[in-house]
Amino acid sequence: FAVDPSGKPGGFDDKARETAPTRIESKDVDAINRTMRARSPQKAWASVRDKDLPWLAAVSRDWDLAELQDPAWQQAAAALETALAALIEKGRGVSVSTKMLHLKRPRLVPVLDSLVVEQLGARMPSTPAKAVVLIGHVRQVAHHNREALDRIIDHLAAQGVDRSVVRVLDALLWGSHKASWIAPLAPVIARWRAAK
Repeated sequence: FAVDPSGKPGGFDDKARETAPTRIESKDVDAINRTMRARSPQKAWASVRDKDLPWLAAVSRDWDLAELQDPAWQQAAAALETALAALIEKGRGVSVSTKMLHLKRPRLVPVLDSLVVEQLGARMPSTPAKAVVLIGHVRQVAHHNREALDRIIDHLAAQGVDRSVVRVLDALLWGSHKASWIAPLAPVIARWRAAK
């Protein structure tokens, strides 16, 4: 978390706070490309950009994946499936679509990129419904590991870093994959811990 550029000024966290809640704008596409390693051209977003999106408005900003219990989770899952159905098309697959939704709803939507999906022991979802099932799996993982995740969140908060359960879990899944950019730092981190 200390080396993650997303929390630095102008990074993902700032972009998520500044984003329009019910619209996708050019600056949002720039944000996921710059802060989330997406490679998504502006033209891929033309059909959903710069207009009010009722399906995005239907995904409540108050929903927190780690807090949702049934039946609220069922309502959120239905809204997410509708949003993903509107987003996923040629040039906007599951990975880039969940990056955009994560920017818009960082407490609800994990990023389902290839590394996170692999860490979950799954295959990249081929439909919006399958993506929502995988998001539901992340929700269960968060529930089962809530005590440890809360300790991490409390530690980060003491350092002035605000992260939701979804953001922490997503970072842990992604960062623990051997192909992540942070993986080469693991031996350095281990030596640092041993020296403490």
